[in-house]
Amino acid sequence: MIGELIPTGVTFGTGRISVNDQFSGTAEFNDVEVSGNLSAGTGGVIYSGGTDLYSIFLTNATDATTASNGLTKSGDNITLGGQISGNTIISLSGISTFVMSGDSGNFEQIKIQSSFINSEPASLIVGKSSAGLYSESGSSSINSYVSVSSASAIIGRENGALNQQIAIDDSSGMYITDTKSSRGISYVSNYHTNYTNRSLVDKQYVDLAVASGGGSGVNPYLNLGTTGTTINWNVSGLSTNYRVTLSAATTLNLTSVRNGEYGTIIVTQDGVGGRTITFGTVNGLAATHRVVNGGGGAPTLTSTASATDILSFTYNGSAMYWTVGNDYT
Repeated sequence: MIGELIPTGVTFGTGRISVNDQFSGTAEFNDVEVSGNLSAGTGGVIYSGGTDLYSIFLTNATDATTASNGLTKSGDNITLGGQISGNTIISLSGISTFVMSGDSGNFEQIKIQSSFINSEPASLIVGKSSAGLYSESGSSSINSYVSVSSASAIIGRENGALNQQIAIDDSSGMYITDTKSSRGISYVSNYHTNYTNRSLVDKQYVDLAVASGGGSGVNPYLNLGTTGTTINWNVSGLSTNYRVTLSAATTLNLTSVRNGEYGTIIVTQDGVGGRTITFGTVNGLAATHRVVNGGGGAPTLTSTASATDILSFTYNGSAMYWTVGNDYT
């Protein structure tokens, strides 16, 4: 066809096209009357018959197709990419979901959600002033989450009115909420051998320590075995009661000693005997040591091989006061 069709008066029949309006320019149809197929083509109608292919174009027709909400039109193409102006859901076979929601009130959010067969969706939500990772069990209303914002950070789990969470908040500081079991934080095993001076100890450890008069409740007398030339006695950190076998002239330093503290050390000579103890520092500093019965600052030990002596102290914040019991046989 040659010419321009004024876009009215076009009708379709079986295997033919009828044009009732006039053409501008020269109009020509070839073999339109022969049997063939009519189909919609780009910008017009395509007639195909035998080995010939003909098109009728409505050249001054208006294309009303538009693109919006994240879609962009370029010529005859619609592509993904543009400004999202409304709530949008992109779904993959109903299994995984990516949701981007616009401004709803003052809550702007991006939500990435995965829905599983067992109806327990996991969601990552980025809001206007916060972000969170959530896992829900829809039928039982159980929700586990990690939520962060500029004012707080929360790890929690909710089951209806039952709530367990660890939170750090600008106004309330760090706190634990446990309306489910009312136990707070608890250890799953006994970790007392790894405690340091900064450890948050458990109730059992404290109860046993108090019952034993202070020190380690699990092992009130901490046996150091055979020592070298230095003993570092961690009084409050490990035990107020020590046992040791001397194998050389030894210096005894004490750490973590508090005002009012007291303790006992059982000292046994090795198979040679004649080993001595010299009192050293207290809490890392030079200290005054006073020994009962005018012993000055040096204890006298039984020199016999395998002999046992017991040394006990109390501390008043400025000096160590010692009593020495010799030759426990």
